[in-house]
Amino acid sequence: MITSAESKSQELPEDYLDAQRAAVEAVHVGREALEQTDRQGEQLLNTSRLADQTKYALEKSSRLLRGMTWSGLVQNVFSRDFKSPASSIDGIVEKPILMEEIPPFAKAAAQAILNYQANLTILQTCESYEQRDMC
Repeated sequence: MITSAESKSQELPEDYLDAQRAAVEAVHVGREALEQTDRQGEQLLNTSRLADQTKYALEKSSRLLRGMTWSGLVQNVFSRDFKSPASSIDGIVEKPILMEEIPPFAKAAAQAILNYQANLTILQTCESYEQRDMC
């Protein structure tokens, strides 16, 4: 015959296991929510950059069209040119990478990628094949 004390002692480990399962599930849901929020943040940044580039293109084309008339040409001479949005290569906006945000096990790989990116940037600034050989 099982006494009430024995049945409580059998239920206790099950309660602990249920609590652990609930905690693991809560952590899992929290991580998924964090990942989703991070993706949405990246989407917002990309949308903002795209809006800035579109605004710049519209302003630039408006200035070009205005310059096709004599009065517009004079107006363009006495007005300042529009500034380009953040530096970009082939439409991809560069985002600064902070080494402090990178986990220690990935810092060597991140540094190699940054070095490669710097080398590509240098090669893009070289104008002739002779300069590229020297770069």
